[in-house]
Amino acid sequence: MNLSELRTFLTIVETGSLVRASHILNVTQSTVTARLKSLEDEIGQTLIIRNKSGATMTAAGVRLHRYADTISELWQQA
Repeated sequence: MNLSELRTFLTIVETGSLVRASHILNVTQSTVTARLKSLEDEIGQTLIIRNKSGATMTAAGVRLHRYADTISELWQQA
């Protein structure tokens, strides 16, 4: 797991959209998708359900979200 994947996950959760996350992160939507897929592959679970109306967290996503916020905050403090 790397920080860019984690930040991408957090941005998707905050915006509810892979497209909006790509705009905020200033990367392509395919980059956002690749980062999310890489994180999901590494964890071995689906974190986000993607559909035309947006993106929502799975139960695994909710569990990771609690830790991801803390990790991101600690990284910013460091």
